[in-house]
Amino acid sequence: MGNLARKFRIGEKISLGFGLVGCLFLIVVWRYHAMLEHTMDDYQRLLDVYVARLNYAKTIEHHILSARLAEKNFIVNRRPGEAESVAVNTDAVKRIADRLAKLDDDDKPVANRIRELVNNYQLAFNTLTNATQVKGLDYNSGLQGAFRNSAHELEAMAAQFETSDLYVLLLQIRRGEKDLGLRREDRYRVRVEQLLRDLRVANQQSSLSADTKGQLSASIEAYTTAFADYADQVLNGNSINGGRGPFRDIAHSIETLVNLHFVPKLKADILQLRRREKDYLLRGEQRYIDMVNQLITAIADKAEASGIKADDKQRFADLLADYERNFSALVQQNDTIAQVNRQMEAAVSGITSEVENNVATANSKKLAMVNKISETSTASERQLLVILLVAILAGVFFSALIIRGISRPLLRMVSILDQLSHEETTERMPHVVGGRDEVNAMAGSVNTMADHRHQFIQWWQASMAESEALQELHSLEAKSGGNLAEVNISKRHRAEDQVTATAESKRELLLQQLAEVENLNEQNLQQLEAVLAVAPKRSEDALMSKLHNRAKAIKTTLGMVLFGTNRGVTK
Repeated sequence: MGNLARKFRIGEKISLGFGLVGCLFLIVVWRYHAMLEHTMDDYQRLLDVYVARLNYAKTIEHHILSARLAEKNFIVNRRPGEAESVAVNTDAVKRIADRLAKLDDDDKPVANRIRELVNNYQLAFNTLTNATQVKGLDYNSGLQGAFRNSAHELEAMAAQFETSDLYVLLLQIRRGEKDLGLRREDRYRVRVEQLLRDLRVANQQSSLSADTKGQLSASIEAYTTAFADYADQVLNGNSINGGRGPFRDIAHSIETLVNLHFVPKLKADILQLRRREKDYLLRGEQRYIDMVNQLITAIADKAEASGIKADDKQRFADLLADYERNFSALVQQNDTIAQVNRQMEAAVSGITSEVENNVATANSKKLAMVNKISETSTASERQLLVILLVAILAGVFFSALIIRGISRPLLRMVSILDQLSHEETTERMPHVVGGRDEVNAMAGSVNTMADHRHQFIQWWQASMAESEALQELHSLEAKSGGNLAEVNISKRHRAEDQVTATAESKRELLLQQLAEVENLNEQNLQQLEAVLAVAPKRSEDALMSKLHNRAKAIKTTLGMVLFGTNRGVTK
């Protein structure tokens, strides 16, 4: 790791350290961006799915309410435009259901159910529309028009048989006639005359046919003439033969004619029938249908038991049957409409339930999604804080490592230089050959300086030892007067050995220096060869070639010197 670090310059180390720290912070920024993007995606999905689901639910409710409003307006106003409005709103609901199905897989069953219910509602409303058209868009069309016409025809014919007023007036006239015969007072004659005038008016205001009215008018006039004669006889005190006379026969003929067009209480029964009919149309309850049927039966029986002509009975019975048939058809159509209304209510209730359930589900899922987003954001924030803390610690670590890699060698270098300034030291700085680190280069320089100092001291010590050995040998020669034979052999040998040892020591130092010079020259030669291998061909190459050749010459000369020196040492 140390050797690898020395291959980089200090600036490169610092740049690399800051680059690593920057990368760590880029990781922090990337992680923060990823967390933010993920959170935004979650909230976007929340908006796209759950908020959209709520909007679709509200829109479906709005269109359903609009469809129901148009449906009620159609039922009340019977306008075709309201039916078209119902179709427009139901089609809008189906389109929204299609968009709802595309939101999420969970929404597909709900959307399918809503489409099915809307189709059921549309079919039921179409049935209601058809049934309403059959029933009649107003009181003059469809079953309502036919029923109304049959009711009016029945009322018109029943009015022809409503002679109760005539019959009552006739009975009162007969009573006044009897009172006159019994009491012979003029006031009874006056009363009968007044009743006859009332009978004429009632005859003209009745619903009888013109012929019948003419017959009654003639009979009334004949009765009036005959009664005047009878009254004169009674008031004059003449015999009245028990109240018998032409007027009596005429009164019987009037009574017979009235009975031919009289059904007792028919008008009241018809009014009661129309009342129960209106009660049913207003309230739609079964009991009024039963009342109508009972009244129809009673009226038919009463008409059959009356004294009216057979043709009139048959015609009246046909009208009454036609009324009953139209009323039953109207009741049946109302039942169909009621059933269709229940189907529409069920469909709308189902749609409302589905929408409410979907809204409730959307709210619960939205709450769960918000909680999940909060939990994820909190976890991401914790991870981001951990990554940031790791990045800070890593930055501090790399900074300390780089500073340590610079400061510690410098401190050791200072220590070695301090030692070199006072004494020789054998301590050396770690040095990597070829390293690009400035501290490594300084370490090499310090080591070279220490080696040179060591070599110098060794050379100086060897020179001093050689000088002392030569001085001792010269001293022995001086003492012997230049005759070495007289010198003590042991001392002479010791002096000569000392001289030889010091010379040998200096020779070894010289060989070491020569070897170092050769090593340096070899390094220069390798560098020159490397430069020549990659340098482009230009005019400066001649100088590089000369330097290269000189380095080779130096290498050859140093080899010869080293070879000669080694031979000399060997000899």
